[in-house]
Order: sequence, then C-alpha cells, then structure tokens
Amino acid sequence: MDGYIGEVRIFSTNYVPQNWMSCEGQLLQVREFQALFTILGNTYGGDGRNDFRLPDLRGSAAVCTGVSAGATQTFQRGTRAGAPAIALNETQMPAHNHLTHRVNVSGNIANKTAGPSSTSYPAAVTLPTGTTSTNWPALQTPANPDTTLDFSTISPAGGGGAHLNVQPVLSFIFCICNEGEYPVPD
Repeated sequence: MDGYIGEVRIFSTNYVPQNWMSCEGQLLQVREFQALFTILGNTYGGDGRNDFRLPDLRGSAAVCTGVSAGATQTFQRGTRAGAPAIALNETQMPAHNHLTHRVNVSGNIANKTAGPSSTSYPAAVTLPTGTTSTNWPALQTPANPDTTLDFSTISPAGGGGAHLNVQPVLSFIFCICNEGEYPVPD
C-alpha cells in the first residue's frame, strides 16, 4: 500500500499494514528511520539527536493545527490538550444555593416533652450520651424558636471524584507511513 512518509491513516483492520506503524508513541532510533525523522523531528518526543517518538493517538482525538472559528485555544503541531477524566472544584461550578427546610413542632427537649409524630419529623429527639439540652441551644424551645443556621452548617455535597470527560468515540487503528514516497512541499 503506497503512502507518503509521515502520512497518518485510519485502518479498520486488526493489523498494521506493511510499511506502516501504529501511532502509539513508540520511541524510534533516528539512524533506522531517517526519512521519517526528517518529517517528524522530535515534535512528539525524544531527544531529537538519537531518537524520536511517533505520535500517540491512543485515547486521543486528532485535531487540525491552528484556531477554529469561535475557539480560544491555538493548537500547534504536536500539542496535547484535554483529559479523559475531570475532578471539578468549587471555582469551576456555577454559583448556586442549597435550600434548607424546617418544621415547627411542639415539645421541648429541655423538658423532654414529645411533640406530635409524623413521617416528616420525629416525635422526640434523643441527645448523644453525655450531653444535655444546654449543649444544643438551637434545638431548645421556646427560648430559640427561630434560630438562623450558620452557613457553615450546610456542608458541600458530592464525593469529589472525577467524572468521565470523553466524547462518544469509535476506535480504529491509526498508522503512520514509514516507507513510501517522500512528500515534497509545494
């Protein structure tokens, strides 16, 4: 199969054709692949004197160099960008509020009197061992019937894990021609 040295093609076969190599970031010796090195240089890695790397397209989408309309990032030849998984932090989330809800019930923790029972709230509250109602002033009634909760009492939600950040893909073998016609620029 004829190709230009340095040309990258997509194959649907389960093997790499003759005169082609898979684009998996392999480290090659300059002395063994001089023609390919004159085209790639050390754009994709290597020391540029003794060795160089092929492009590594595993798990990556290829994009054209330059800036697309409406985009803000310039892609130079050999530039990598993006990540397969992203863990968002607070500064990357849009501003929002979490609402809290309360229910007014009769009863008094200090006097251990029970209020009415329902599916929305318990009929009584059991305090942790070793504490008294004076340790829990916001729960006492009627001394603090309308207590404002401190913002810090509402903790962040979520587990902090990364989410998959991959567009829908279909995998093929990406290969680069290492023997063929040498491309001559216009």
